[in-house]
Formats: sequence, structure tokens, C-alpha cells
Amino acid sequence: MFKNFLNKVKENEEKLKNRANVLFDKTKEKKATDTTSKKYSLKGLGDNEESELSILNDKKIWDTNGKERSTSKPHTTKENKEQTPKKEEKDYSKVADLMYPTMKKKEETEVDKTIKEREKDADKDIAKAVEMAKEENKIRTKSLSLKDLDLDEDKYEIVGDTISQKKKEKEFDEIDNVKYPNNTGNKKVEELKQQAKENRSKRLREDNTEYLKNNALLEQLGTDYVDNFFVKFGDKLISKAEEGVENLHMSKTKSYLDTPYAKEHKLFNSYEEAPNNLKNYFKDKITGQIGKDKLDKTKGLYIDANSESSQSLKENLLKDNDFIDKLKNFDKALSNNYKINNSLKLKGKNWSKALGNADIKDMHINKNGDVELHITDVYDFNEGEKSDLVRIGKDRQDKGEITPYFIAYRVIIPKEEKEEILKEYGKRKNDNDRK
Repeated sequence: MFKNFLNKVKENEEKLKNRANVLFDKTKEKKATDTTSKKYSLKGLGDNEESELSILNDKKIWDTNGKERSTSKPHTTKENKEQTPKKEEKDYSKVADLMYPTMKKKEETEVDKTIKEREKDADKDIAKAVEMAKEENKIRTKSLSLKDLDLDEDKYEIVGDTISQKKKEKEFDEIDNVKYPNNTGNKKVEELKQQAKENRSKRLREDNTEYLKNNALLEQLGTDYVDNFFVKFGDKLISKAEEGVENLHMSKTKSYLDTPYAKEHKLFNSYEEAPNNLKNYFKDKITGQIGKDKLDKTKGLYIDANSESSQSLKENLLKDNDFIDKLKNFDKALSNNYKINNSLKLKGKNWSKALGNADIKDMHINKNGDVELHITDVYDFNEGEKSDLVRIGKDRQDKGEITPYFIAYRVIIPKEEKEEILKEYGKRKNDNDRK
């Protein structure tokens, strides 16, 4: 269709040239003649005939100087060849503009119109495909319930194409053996609860300080001087927790996310720079865990799947029975293109110290058939825990020597490895059932 249109444009250009040629000759000759009326016939202005000019009732043709010349072809000699004026180059542009001032504009308009129509058609096709995908997703999520996916309706919920653990609202907060009701709207109760929290935090800080005066002295030395090369090397050697030591080093306020390890990965200046699928998660996590006043100041780190750290984490996950149980439990949901949000307590000296309790975010099957997920957390130290390392971390955090940050590890488990793990899982389960 577009090719035919271009051919038509070319044909119109030929017609335009022929018509302009005729009118040009006519205009020139008319100037050279007297006022005697002459009749001209514009022959050949149709679609298929070649344009030419015929002079009727007059056998004379005038040259450009107004002199009469013969209509018959003269004998060409050197003399008359030299006297013959050079053929004047014709300028069709002005004549063309007079005859068909809108033709060029019309042609250009037609081309532009055709292009725009094609672009509109392409946009419509894309929009239609997007809408079809959305509708297919709606149909799929409506047709599959948690029961269809072999999941406990009391534990999980489906929102769109994502399956998450149900959040259970706590009816009470227990502080120092006193239960304070939540969501009462009673200002007096809220004030009492806030005061109780502050008193508890103060007491725990004092207990921590007193405890650390005589305990965990070597661990305190390792924490305080982790930015020293030799101390850091010793920490890794003794603890066998390379990721744990690196994460601790990045939290030190003096070297906050500015260590050689941190520079190997992607830095976020705030949660707003995180990937879209993690942005709101980190916003809520930072606000709830370390406070709304820290939201815009808390930086983060993104560790991609091709890094040694993520590869190490993947190997750790594939040895973790709890994680393998989750892979099996959500296998049907993953196969039906659902995304999974969950949580996991990491095991092993390295990763238990690097992250401890972490979240599984956006676990899904990617276009290659591999399992892709993010292991995420906010790196900070909780009060009230009895571990020496947590006590030290919390003490230094309260003193401003350690600054919390958020972190995300992107992990990809190849399809073949996942299938092999689930196959071994099935064998192991059958053996346990027989026993």
C-alpha cells in the first residue's frame, strides 16, 4: 500500500514537470509576439499522453528576441551553430507554484499522514497486547485459589500475582510484663506505652554497658578495629564469616558504605533509589525497624547475582532444608507464574552473622525458567538479644559508632539445580516416610 502511494507521488511529479514545461514555453513566446490573439491548445495534459504545445492558425514561431524564425529545421552550419543562442535552462519552480501551489504540500501531508497512521496502529497493537496480558493475568489469578496451589489459606494471602504471609495484627504489646493494647486511639494509653518503651531501652542499654565491661573483650576489639587490615583479616580467620565481617565493616560510621567491598557493588543513597519492586518494602522496613526520622538518611547496597557474595548465598540456600522446604511448598505457585514473599532464618557461621533473619522478596520463575529472588534486610542490631555480637553491635549503634543500612542480594538458582534439589528432597522425604 505504501509503495503504491510513493509510485503515485512520482507519477504526479512527472505530470507537474510536463505541465510546467508547456506553460513555460507559452509564457516566453507570448512575450515575444505582438498583441495579435493566438489560440493555443494544451494537448497531452491527460494522465497517459506526453505534454506538447501546438500553435493553431499561425505558422510563425518567434525567437527570444522577438524575431521571426522558420518552423522547419534549418541546415546546421558552423556559422549558424555559433549564432544559435544557448538553450536557456528552464526554472519550473515558480510556474509549478502558480499552477499547483498545494501539490507539494499535499504530497508531504499525505506521507506524514501515512506514517502517523502506521505509528498509531503500532501504538494500538502494543496497548492491546498489554491489555491482553493484564486480562490473562486477572483470569489466571481469579481461577487459582490458595487451595488450588496447595497452600494454607490461614497462613498466606494472594494480592494480584504475589503470595505473601498473612500479617497478624498484635492485640497487645507486652513491655516489662505489662500488656498495652494496640490501636486504641487513647492518647493516655499511647503515652504510657511510649514511656514504658523508653524506660526499657534505657535499662537494656545500661545492662549492656555493664555486661561489656567484663565480657566479650576480644569480640569488642574485633568490632572496634574492623577497619584495620590486620584486625579484619584476623576477624575473618577466627570467625570464618567473611560476609559477616564485611557487612560489619560497612556499618562503621567512619567508613559507612565506603569500604573496598562496598565499592564493588551498587550504592543507594536512600530507599527511593532501590528497584521499584523493593522500594516500598524498604520504606516500611526502615520506618518500622529504626524509625521514620532515619528514613531519608539510611543508605543501601545492591549485590547482583553474578557477584561472589550472591553465589555464596545461593550455595548456602541450597544446603538449607528450610529454604528447600519453601521451594517445594511454593513449587506449584511458582510454576503458575506467581511471585513469593516470605522470610528465612539463615544458617551457617557466615550468613547467620552477615544477615541472620532475612526476607525473601519477589521470588519467581524468570524467562529462562530459573528461580530468581532477592534476599533482603536492614542491617542493624536489636535490643534485648543475648548474643555477644548483637550486644556489642547494639551498644556501638547506640553510641553512634555503627550506622544501619539496607541491603539486597539478587540470587538466581538455575532451573537444573532447582530440579535436582527438589528431586533429592523427594527421595529424602520418601526415605523418612518409610522409617
